[in-house]
Amino acid sequence: MTKFTRSERLAAAVAVEAGDSIASVARQFGMSKKVVARSVNLYREEGEAGFHKKREASYTAAQKLVVLETMHSQGMSLEEAAVKFEILGSATIWQWERRYMDNRMDGL
Repeated sequence: MTKFTRSERLAAAVAVEAGDSIASVARQFGMSKKVVARSVNLYREEGEAGFHKKREASYTAAQKLVVLETMHSQGMSLEEAAVKFEILGSATIWQWERRYMDNRMDGL
């Protein structure tokens, strides 16, 4: 998986907000459309400051459960939940959900 710098992701989000399509920005920056869309969501939610925050790297089982419960009760996508809870990747939440479904709280 290719990692992009915060400034690259910010530039991609700004380009979309300026009127370019997600697909064209993804091609221009060599990013997937999903990465661009998530960057745009972060930019819309938090502005430029969202790209400069340090995100928490480890979460308690209780924190993970709050994320999952909120995501389901509010009908959020994985990406929307990642932005709302300032989690680096939606795949992280997907893994939590999978483990929770298999093992309940012991999986978190």
